[in-house]
Amino acid sequence: MLQALAEALQNNCTLAVLNLKANYIGDEGAIALAKVARRSKSLRALITTSNDIEHAGDKALEDALYENDSLVDYMPVEVMCRF
Repeated sequence: MLQALAEALQNNCTLAVLNLKANYIGDEGAIALAKVARRSKSLRALITTSNDIEHAGDKALEDALYENDSLVDYMPVEVMCRF
């Protein structure tokens, strides 16, 4: 399913925030998502908390963050906010 989402996002030019919290995409999904995030010009924030992502997937997403100047926020861990 995430592969289909990744393919759909390839041509997206409007999505700014992608919240995939608790979807359990694992490393395979994270790597597929990183390929798209690396090239996205509209994506600004990517939230992947609680997805069973281990080192390979996390590394792929972090690399995408460093390679894409548009992607400015990647949240791989639970962030607690109070408003």
